[in-house]
Amino acid sequence: MKPDFMQQCYDKFVTPEKQEFIKLNVEIANRIYDILDERGLSQRDFARMMGKTEAEVSRWLSGTHNFTMATIAAINVNLNEDVLRVPEKQQFSFVAVPTHDPLLVSRRRARYMIFNAQKAYEYAYN
Repeated sequence: MKPDFMQQCYDKFVTPEKQEFIKLNVEIANRIYDILDERGLSQRDFARMMGKTEAEVSRWLSGTHNFTMATIAAINVNLNEDVLRVPEKQQFSFVAVPTHDPLLVSRRRARYMIFNAQKAYEYAYN
């Protein structure tokens, strides 16, 4: 058997979505392990914190568990740490810019278009 046989099978038979799913679950499990290690906590301590059995926590940390958002939220709260972070979108300030485009006015029944500040600048000065 070639050493890369398993990787070839994985690449051939596991869809990109499933690969991403596996990667995310392993990353979450590793993140939890890191937090527990930093705090000197065992899986047993973590199970008690979460009000779960050690067997359930062991499944979570196997890297194959399908975490629900409720479980991730509970872990975040109990560890007081984010195990999964979704990047926040950049905040924009919005301004109203008068428009005299009859098509926009008739379709939207509005006299103003809302742009983010950068678009308003581009609209006004270009």
